Amino acid sequence: MIKDVDHCELSLADQDILARWAVKTSIMMQFTDLSTKTSHPDDDVDFYQSGRALDVNRVWLGRHVGTQWDRRFFHANAVVGDRRTGQIVDMWGTTTIVIDSLVVFVLWDAPGLLGPKFPYSSEMVSIWPAVDEVEWPPTCSFADGTLSEAAVWVQKAAGQHFMS
Repeated sequence: MIKDVDHCELSLADQDILARWAVKTSIMMQFTDLSTKTSHPDDDVDFYQSGRALDVNRVWLGRHVGTQWDRRFFHANAVVGDRRTGQIVDMWGTTTIVIDSLVVFVLWDAPGLLGPKFPYSSEMVSIWPAVDEVEWPPTCSFADGTLSEAAVWVQKAAGQHFMS
């Protein structure tokens, strides 16, 4: 997938391995800039103990056809709060990992509100939670601009839909 293979099938076991790697990488990336840390300490412990992607995660794979995102990582978070009380309600986050032609997108969505509304799902193949074998590549691909929009999508979604 990194080298843009024409076709492959990902079994449930393949998807589990890729999702574990993606979530582990996302957790580690968040420690490089604590201002974007989205996973809760309990999530980190749960991941370590279970060795599996978590219920709070969604993981998609996409295909990149641009030139500006080769071997690039980006983590965005959104603090969702109540304007009246100033209380933080929750945090969502996304990690976008691009290695040559492969895009890996990890969503941290503890309350389960953002996942179903992810607008770029047609460009990606969902691998977590795994339901059935999936085929690679997806029917659509990401150009640089669309990939940049997807990388910061969680911030826009939280601001537009979840601020009270």
